Amino acid sequence: MSNTNTVFNIEDHLDFMPLESSHFELLGGFSCGVHSIDAYFKNADEAFMDQELGLSSTTVFLVDGIPAGFVSARCKTLKVSEQEAESLGLEDDLNVSALEVTYLCVEERLQYKKDVRPGFGLGRIIMENIMAAAYEVQRVFGLRYIFVWSRSESIDFYKKLRFIPLDETREGMRLMRFKIPTTLFSRNKFDDY
Repeated sequence: MSNTNTVFNIEDHLDFMPLESSHFELLGGFSCGVHSIDAYFKNADEAFMDQELGLSSTTVFLVDGIPAGFVSARCKTLKVSEQEAESLGLEDDLNVSALEVTYLCVEERLQYKKDVRPGFGLGRIIMENIMAAAYEVQRVFGLRYIFVWSRSESIDFYKKLRFIPLDETREGMRLMRFKIPTTLFSRNKFDDY
């Protein structure tokens, strides 16, 4: 008798697509554990309308057809230091093009909880998809950073993805940024400065 251990690989069961009105009927039991974020995705008047109006884009991540995570993002600008602006040749403008991740959530039952349960890495997978897409967009349109306003309990998560915490805070959240590589060489090194 052979003993075969089967390892569940979430990426084999994962699909993602733009948010559609048909997804709302699947959201009844979804919760990421943060009421304000849950409300944004469950309320068709917010996430779906923001997408329909071209204000942001929301992607649903499905595991075996069931919503397991969401991400909403939009194009914005990010203010940089005078020193960085000068090094970029910007004279009067301290703003550079950036992608803001406005919401990122993973179903609470799938999240990693230290000393409680291992996660499947779905948050990491979602962010890596965003980073790869941003790299491709940057090559065509120019995009310098991805930025997030991180809750304190998520800062280490973003640091592992090479986001750098900045001094700026808003509503108890820390601004963090990731410099999108501009060449294949730096893409592999994920340099930031």
